[in-house]
Amino acid sequence: MKMFRGNPGAAGLTRSEVIVIIGVTLLVVFVGFFGLTIPALRRGKAKAQRVRCVFQLHEIGVGFHSWSDDHNNELPWGASSRDGGGTLEFVSKAAEYRHFLIASNELKTPKILVCPSDASRIRSQTWDTFASDANLSYFIGLDANYALPSTLLTGDRNIEGGNRSSGNTILIAAKQASWGVTYIIAWATLAK
Repeated sequence: MKMFRGNPGAAGLTRSEVIVIIGVTLLVVFVGFFGLTIPALRRGKAKAQRVRCVFQLHEIGVGFHSWSDDHNNELPWGASSRDGGGTLEFVSKAAEYRHFLIASNELKTPKILVCPSDASRIRSQTWDTFASDANLSYFIGLDANYALPSTLLTGDRNIEGGNRSSGNTILIAAKQASWGVTYIIAWATLAK
């Protein structure tokens, strides 16, 4: 049997050439892996933020329901501060945060009043620092009514229609409300 020994004058790869080949291969794999996974991670983060926003709206809705149970089924913006400890006097003023502040005993923390994807708002850590509409991502539905359980109680600021002040939206009539197609539809209704 004859053995093949190859060309005695041909040399193999040097150590530095092997290292360069391995390095380039790892670089291609690394760039390819992260080029595919980073966009997927960003989409996952955006979805998690939307889910968190909806959860926060649920908590706000529960807080307003609890407040109204203690105040003759009136929502804060439907009760006078003189008669029922509400915020009716602030409805026409640019101070939507007061409607949420009045329910601070029912809402665990003011942190839930800023949507995680709303970078333009400042998240308050305590109720003492919750002092303006800059600490608020959500609107209230002024026409929310227990007799009409599908009326909007609260929702995110990505809404069209209604009256606007300070960047937040206060709805006068739920039928005026609509969301742009690119925004998540997030709201809480009066249905218990």
